[in-house]
Amino acid sequence: MSQARRGTSLVDDLTAALSANIRSRIDLPGARLPSVHALTERYGVSRTVVREALARLRAEGLVVAKHGSGVFVAGPARLPLRLDTMDPIRPERVIQILELRMGVETEAAALAAARATASQKAAIASAIQALGAIAEQSKEGVDEDFRFHTAVAEATGNPMYPLVVNFLTEHFRASIQAVRREGSSRQSMLRDVVSEHAMVAQAIAHGDADEARWAMRRHLRNGWQRVLASLTI
Repeated sequence: MSQARRGTSLVDDLTAALSANIRSRIDLPGARLPSVHALTERYGVSRTVVREALARLRAEGLVVAKHGSGVFVAGPARLPLRLDTMDPIRPERVIQILELRMGVETEAAALAAARATASQKAAIASAIQALGAIAEQSKEGVDEDFRFHTAVAEATGNPMYPLVVNFLTEHFRASIQAVRREGSSRQSMLRDVVSEHAMVAQAIAHGDADEARWAMRRHLRNGWQRVLASLTI
């Protein structure tokens, strides 16, 4: 291993170790991290490696540097939101993400029904058409599926919704792909998904918030069942 590559690896390892301490709350918000010298002694690395690791933690918002005082663990409000990579074979993880999506996206659908502009309704309809075309070809259609959910989120008029919806759906991608694997019932399942999306879109087009909320809940609940069923096969 070259010296440069070894140095990069050491920085990666130290960054991961310090980050784990912060995220597991071994180092609590507001706590002062050990000095650079102390960290070099503890982890057996150079001061350059320590400084680079601390710089990465600052860039991630995990720590803050106070001139003349040292480096401190950032408070909860400054910590970036992260989820572990979705594991498509862990049913409990699937349920956790789906419960969160259900809470966010059902209300997003209701808001979209109340607020969507003509162009936003057209974007939702276009997303369904794209998903329908993919379904007829018996392809996965994951990107087209997420395009629909993003379009609904954008139709809320609240920029926080697309940010959160995109974050959650991307962490759910592996599970959706696991469901839409090759199989004799694949196309039938995809057609059901398109139909469920269409019901949401129809309610939004009619400005019916209650119906939109129910249709999105039904779609996500059915998705819940499809994912869990795939994990037991």
